[in-house]
Amino acid sequence: STMDYTKNKLTRAQMNPFADPYKIAVEPDLAESWEVNADATQFTFHLRKGVKFHNVAPVNGREFTSDDVKASYERYAAAGVQKDVWAVVASAEFPDKYTAIFKLNQPLADFPITIAAWSHMDAREVIADPEILRNKAIGTGPFLQSEWKPKERSVFTKNPDYFEKGLPFVDQVITVVQDDTAV
Repeated sequence: STMDYTKNKLTRAQMNPFADPYKIAVEPDLAESWEVNADATQFTFHLRKGVKFHNVAPVNGREFTSDDVKASYERYAAAGVQKDVWAVVASAEFPDKYTAIFKLNQPLADFPITIAAWSHMDAREVIADPEILRNKAIGTGPFLQSEWKPKERSVFTKNPDYFEKGLPFVDQVITVVQDDTAV
């Protein structure tokens, strides 16, 4: 999807040659690590330092921080298809630029798995402007959306500032929409 090309999450499903195809395992994405308390009601995520948003307005390549996690969490918790995923969060704290703490209202050891599914992190500036959020794919991901023709196609080009060195492996991805109900 467009979001998977252009955005990252705190955690992600492990999908590499060493991943067990019969087990759901998560690995760090924007969070380089996390800790859970003994009863699985508090998760502390430690964010990667130096991760940059795409070098486009309104973020212009600025660093991803816990302020963006806070804005994304508040957006998801307020409404929409992610509300149920984040409903288990009783409170959230962001004590510094690189830490996000989620206190849950019940034990949920699978919390890192649930947020790995769809909970892409957005820039606070993008969330603050619904027009940008609806019409531009801006994130920290491996590709920049260089072209979008609704109901036709999208073109994604390699993000030269992507934090995972050596990735992505290709320079461009073109997706085409098949607007045919019989397909």
